[in-house]
This record gives sequence, C-alpha cells and structure tokens, in this order.
Amino acid sequence: MKFFPKSLSNIGLNVVVLGAVVAMGTVGFLRIGQIAPRPRSRIHALSTSFQPVQADHLDGGVAWLNTGGPIKLRELKGKIVVLDFWTFCCINCHHVLPDLAKLEEKYKNEIVVIGVHTPKFVAERDVANVRQKVREYGIKHPVVCDSDQIIWNHFGVSGWPTVGVFDPEGKVAFAVSGEGHFAELDKVIGDLVSKYRGKGLDETPVHFFPENEKPDLTPLLYPGKILADAEGQRLFISDTGHNRIVMTDLAGKNPVLIGDGTANLKDGGFANSAFHRPQGMSLVGETLYVADTENHAIRAVD
Repeated sequence: MKFFPKSLSNIGLNVVVLGAVVAMGTVGFLRIGQIAPRPRSRIHALSTSFQPVQADHLDGGVAWLNTGGPIKLRELKGKIVVLDFWTFCCINCHHVLPDLAKLEEKYKNEIVVIGVHTPKFVAERDVANVRQKVREYGIKHPVVCDSDQIIWNHFGVSGWPTVGVFDPEGKVAFAVSGEGHFAELDKVIGDLVSKYRGKGLDETPVHFFPENEKPDLTPLLYPGKILADAEGQRLFISDTGHNRIVMTDLAGKNPVLIGDGTANLKDGGFANSAFHRPQGMSLVGETLYVADTENHAIRAVD
C-alpha cells in the first residue's frame, strides 16, 4: 500500500497522516483521516470532587513561571479561569497543550489559563527542569510549580491531566480528566462568556512574560534528532523547539532552513512551510521523511 504521493516535483513538503492502533492482539494502519480511539477519561462530579474549600487558593507553589509573581484566583475575579494540572513526563498532558493554546487564542480577552505543574517523579520537582519544559513546549500562560502537591491535594485532583474551569464569580463550572476534550471545554467557556458578558465578565487583555519569548542564546532550541548523509555530505537536524529542520554540510556550515519556524501544519517551499515539533528523520534518495510529532503526521521533504 502506498501512502505517499507519487510525485513530489515542485513541492517542498507534503503531508500524509499515518497511525497504528493496537487492539485485541492485532496491529493495523489507520486509513488516512481515521482517528485513533483516545484513552478513557473521567468527567468529575462537581458536587464530590475538584471543589476547593477556598476558591482563591493557589498557595503552596515553590515558584511561578511566565509571570512576575504569585497569582491569586481572587485577583482574577471577572475572568474565566482555566486550571491545567499537568506534569512534564505525561504525554497526555502534552496533548492537552495545543487545545489550551487554541482556547487562549479564541478567548484571549475572556480567559486566563494557569498551569499547575504537579510532579509525579523526583526530577519533576526541580524548578529548572520545569522551566526548560515550559520554554521547550512554548507554554505562554503562567505556570505554578506545585512541587509538594499542596495545590493538587487542595483541589482534590487524582490524575494527570486534569482541567478545571472557574466562572467569573470564582466558582467551579466544569472539570475533566484526560485528553481530547477541546469541544467540551470550548462549549463550557463559550456558554460562560455568553452568560456573563455585560454581567461582570472582565474582557481586559492580560499580558504575561513567557519563557519562550526570551532571547535565544543558541541557534538551535531543544534539537531532537540528527541525521548524517555521508553520500550527500550533509547533516539534517530537527530543530524541535524552533519547529523547523536545519540542513548543513558535514562541518555544520552553510545552513538551509526548512520550515518558517511557526508551529503549524503547512505545505509549500522551504521558506513558507511549517512543522510543529519535528523529531525523527529518515532519508530515502532525495526525499527526507520527518516525524512531525504534534501534527501527528509524516512529512515528505523534497
């Protein structure tokens, strides 16, 4: 079965979606456009869980990132607040981040997202490690390092990832565990915007100071993989944090950038195509295949 286009002439990048699903002892490829089943998740009953004693409680974190200092929920009265409980070893948590970014863009004046990084392993308690991951994954909203699980316990969270939504009055409106809940979150937030607009909803823009907007100290940002082409005397580097591929000679000179650096899924020439966190690569002739991780796609670079 051929998944890739027969002709790649005059095309910088082509995209093909591939997947594999394992069930009942069998392995098969998904057809293009078919969506793999997501792991089961749980919607919390608001009367019994994720219901804090104090609605303004975010104390207990050892550090705050992407903001100038600690944030109190009561200081955000009038805003719709989204709390994202995550940890950087959790792949499901990573999958929630693009959904949060879309919500932040759609409701940029109505919501404030706060990440609560609650560690599962010892290394995840280190603020420096969390700071690196916040920068690497381009997280722009404030993140509190809940290294001692104080905030986690206060809100009665029981699994990663868990997302809770507070209405402009500071009351819990919705909470859900697991990934793949963009539609539900979008509806809840949209309904709250409609309900509270003109009735206490604060639509003043809020600006934070993302780690990934600080100047880069090196030409590469969290490069994921490197591939050496002895025959062609070339190196291919997946510059993961910059969302691009760098092609150089074997001495690392004369770089050619593949991808415009934006986190996107876009075909075209080298200068106007786009990846989202590219990683593994394989060279077949003059076609470079790239695992475009956050786009869940295999890209073909001619």
